[in-house]
Amino acid sequence: MGTVRRPRALLVELPDKGRASTSPQLDTRQARQVADTVAGRLATPVRHHEFGQVLPLADPQRDPVTVEVAVGTGRHRTVRFVRVRLPDI
Repeated sequence: MGTVRRPRALLVELPDKGRASTSPQLDTRQARQVADTVAGRLATPVRHHEFGQVLPLADPQRDPVTVEVAVGTGRHRTVRFVRVRLPDI
């Protein structure tokens, strides 16, 4: 969510196949890290029924982006972005 150069939040798929939006908003450093990682890998914007307009990865099955998040517990699931996990080379 946000723009290609300045994402505000991420829509992440969790290991249990649930989806959640990261909160709070990404700070400047995090937004730059995400923008640099997904540059050239995004599809056209789509409207998500729960989260509004999102910019999905063009091919998430073949070219996934793995991020580290901290998942909070409680009545409402909270997901806080930690960092992009770079692939092992």
